[in-house]
Amino acid sequence: MRKININEIGSLDLKGRTIAFPTDTVFGVGAMISDLEAIEKIYSLKKRDYSKPLAVLISSVDELYDLVSDVDLLGKVDKFWPGAITFVFKKKNINSKVTGGLDTVGIRIPKSKIALEILKKFGPLAVTSVNFSGESSAEELQEVLKFDIDYVVTNKVKSGNIASTVVDISTDPPTILREGTISFKELQKEFPNIRKKRID
Repeated sequence: MRKININEIGSLDLKGRTIAFPTDTVFGVGAMISDLEAIEKIYSLKKRDYSKPLAVLISSVDELYDLVSDVDLLGKVDKFWPGAITFVFKKKNINSKVTGGLDTVGIRIPKSKIALEILKKFGPLAVTSVNFSGESSAEELQEVLKFDIDYVVTNKVKSGNIASTVVDISTDPPTILREGTISFKELQKEFPNIRKKRID
């Protein structure tokens, strides 16, 4: 593990390596989306089942054109980004190890200067919260340092400590899978037919 300041990322080689950094929600750990070796490291350090997908963080809506097939709703999702909301799209050009074998992928643009600087440097990252699978997410740097992560960005930021809202727009109508900081009412303004996930 190497502790780094955000100003040092220009000299980093992320190939085969993982990086942890603060976001606008909780600490995330990520790897380049095409770097399967590093993605396997994420699953290993979290003791996470490969059937559970990772999210993808991007720095610009323009990057979606290479990652998703359903681009007709990009104008609507752009109104919520950057921010604590993940939209689930039909994927393309993303390895199934990132998405847990699913044909969909959850994507977000974080409202975090540090996260965005990392994403602009390395491109889209497969990211998940820093924690053991099923346990609470790391909110403090000291918790992150307990994990076997190659690089840890140590800059202090104020995070929301609340998980992002998750909306599946690969379905019709769109479905809220998890309600977080962005509410059902706010989403209805752009997606009038949106529904909440049924709990059977």
